[in-house]
Amino acid sequence: MALLAVATGAAARAGLARSIFRRFGAIAAAWRTWINDLRELLWAPLHDVVHGLFNPYRPELHYMRGPGPKWREKHARADR
Repeated sequence: MALLAVATGAAARAGLARSIFRRFGAIAAAWRTWINDLRELLWAPLHDVVHGLFNPYRPELHYMRGPGPKWREKHARADR
């Protein structure tokens, strides 16, 4: 009879531990969601500012503004 009581007590403690860990898991998941939302809320504007200031790609520097001298030379000969 004492062995059954010990086994039942151990099972109860194991069930309690599982319940506590389950609750802790739910709290941790909610905490992670809150942290991720906060990070996204704060990081997105900061990222835009930093990216705008330090982005090395400037498309206006690479924009082709029209035909160059070689094109004009080639097509000027064709018109003659």
